[in-house]
Amino acid sequence: MKTFFKNPLRDVLLKGFIFLLLVFLVYPLGRLLVVPYLNEHFKDFFFRIIESESILKSLRMTFYFSILTTLFSVLLGVVLAWVVTRTHLPFYKQFKTYLSLPYAIPPFIGAISWIYLANPSNGLFNQLLNFKFLNIYSLTGLVFIETSFLYTYTFIPICSALENMDSSFEEAARTAGASALETFLKITLPLIKPHLINSLLLVFLATLASFGVPALIAGPAGFKVITTEIYQLQKMGTMTGLQTSILLSSFLLIFSMLILYLSQKIKSKEKLTLISGKPSRRTQIDLKKYKLFIFVLLLVFLSLKVTKPLC
Repeated sequence: MKTFFKNPLRDVLLKGFIFLLLVFLVYPLGRLLVVPYLNEHFKDFFFRIIESESILKSLRMTFYFSILTTLFSVLLGVVLAWVVTRTHLPFYKQFKTYLSLPYAIPPFIGAISWIYLANPSNGLFNQLLNFKFLNIYSLTGLVFIETSFLYTYTFIPICSALENMDSSFEEAARTAGASALETFLKITLPLIKPHLINSLLLVFLATLASFGVPALIAGPAGFKVITTEIYQLQKMGTMTGLQTSILLSSFLLIFSMLILYLSQKIKSKEKLTLISGKPSRRTQIDLKKYKLFIFVLLLVFLSLKVTKPLC
């Protein structure tokens, strides 16, 4: 192996890799970022964007949708991670595995399944229960589907952080008389804050760039987000539509890169050491009379979020 890396073939492979990187990544992204601003009609396209009610409405809906999905996904992910790792929950290892499954499933598959289950005209749930009020074609339905999958962006890293952190701090707080909620807010939450902020930014970025689910849900619901707006502009087949879509794409790319940069900056500044030597034993809080209720609630959650749509 050492001989191989000293071989001139290494330089050829390295140059080939750099060439492919330039051709398939740097060049197209560079054009997307630079070309719109070099166009002599750039100001016209820019003012067309800020004066277009359709585009501005799409931008507003994108931020509403992204913020709501991020908040619900992070909240759900943190609560589920805490219940799985910090309570005396039966079969907690199995629950951790099953709750992580949506991470490996493309969200648009969930969108297709929920259209079958909850569309207002002939959805299976509406037919079985003989009512029409379940309507997946709405902002609520869009947030619900995205949250069903993107909560795993928080659940998986927070589970890992809680399992690896030294639980002696939490035990000391409870010994001093703090409740489970006070211990979580004052001890656990500050320790996992970098993981939490990073998850929040990643969920927001994933929602912002989402196309499959909004294309299936937002269109029939009567509104657009920025990704579906770009797609509609491309479909126009005119130079104006193409240039406007390129400019919008460059804005989205720049904003996404800023979020990624911010995520990396937070990671580098707040280096967190949760493990000191060997990880301590798993802290378990007795759920007492709520154990059965929470167990059944998690089963229902898994049924609605994973089992029923996929079946």
